[in-house]
Amino acid sequence: MTEPEAPSTPRSSRPVLIAVAVLIALVGILAGAGGGVGYLLYAGFRKPVERSYDISVFLKSEVTEAQKTAVRDQLERAPHQGEVKFESRAQALARFKELWKDDPEFVNQVGPNSLPESYRFTWRGATFDCEPLAAVRKLPGVNDLVIVMYPTKNEPAGSIRC
Repeated sequence: MTEPEAPSTPRSSRPVLIAVAVLIALVGILAGAGGGVGYLLYAGFRKPVERSYDISVFLKSEVTEAQKTAVRDQLERAPHQGEVKFESRAQALARFKELWKDDPEFVNQVGPNSLPESYRFTWRGATFDCEPLAAVRKLPGVNDLVIVMYPTKNEPAGSIRC
């Protein structure tokens, strides 16, 4: 009696089996990568939160009109949202009185020439880059540059010195 021959896979179907095996492996790799990305998103790997920054450029008391114009022109070239606004001494005093209205003794200590003129504008972004404002700080007529960073859900407020 002769032994029955073992079934063999025909040579023509081997490439198909290899292609199916490779396809299954690729699907597994892609599923794993997709799961990893999904986990990172769920665990907190997200786009950084944008913050608001208020920028104030305080002018010297002896600033000239030409110097004010140069400061404004430079600020207009810096990245910002909204309008670059000029605040006169009178406007600064009115705003000061409103902010400190609950402390009249303190308000009475501040005179009409106590507060400087300034330019103010807002910027939004995940981080703040001082580089565009470096030229502003060096302009004649500029006394100080103050950046106030507003709080987010997870980060406190603060100020930035450029």
